[in-house]
Amino acid sequence: MRVVSVRTARVWTATLLVLVLAACAPLPPKPAPLPTPPPLVYAGSLLWRERIAMPPGAHAVVTLTQQGPDGARDLAQISRPVHGSPATFEIEVARGSVNASVRHVLQARIEDAHGATLWRLPHVVVVPATGTSTPLALLLVWVPPTAPAPRPEAPVPVVPNAPPAVSALGLRPSGWNAFIYGEERARRLETVVGGGEVRRTYSSVLRQRLRSGAVIFTANHGWVRFTVSPGGCRIGSEHFAWTAMLEVTGATFRGCASGIP
Repeated sequence: MRVVSVRTARVWTATLLVLVLAACAPLPPKPAPLPTPPPLVYAGSLLWRERIAMPPGAHAVVTLTQQGPDGARDLAQISRPVHGSPATFEIEVARGSVNASVRHVLQARIEDAHGATLWRLPHVVVVPATGTSTPLALLLVWVPPTAPAPRPEAPVPVVPNAPPAVSALGLRPSGWNAFIYGEERARRLETVVGGGEVRRTYSSVLRQRLRSGAVIFTANHGWVRFTVSPGGCRIGSEHFAWTAMLEVTGATFRGCASGIP
């Protein structure tokens, strides 16, 4: 049997005590994390000159875009309600997402509730990669609304060989004839001036009856007028119930008419 000396036992005991105390000692504190750098801020106001009531649901859209050799990339975009000019904005973007070696631009517009552009920035605004130190003032321009495409009208039926509703003829200042065909949108005016030398056909002819009983037909935006008035009229031995007057771009022709205007 091996005998351990008292001195050796004391050494072992002291060693075990040191190991136990070392195991129970608290761990050193972990280093504190580095503080997150504050974001870059791009702030300013949108302005416009027109004093137009803002429609319900109008909102401003401001976009920060990074333009590099590999193309453009939107870094941040905000959308906020707009009630009038000026409209303030503020964009925040993480510093780590900004490449200081390329160009950064702001784009802005105001849209209605359906996404149609009402005002827009006429050109992009170049901004520093470090954010804006003073607020920007961006002047927007009005975008006139686009008129809706006109609906195609239904074709107007034309009755072939239909007799004219009104026929007129005259000899002053030279031989002429005028005929009214059709009704409403299908109404047209045909004129023959100078013994058949000049023939014209006008569509979309408007009709107006005066209190006197006279009827005025107008065409070509008012440059052509054909007036039929009640009253006896005669050319040679032939009698007519209406007098007629044809006005074409300043020239006036007088004669007689028959039919039901």
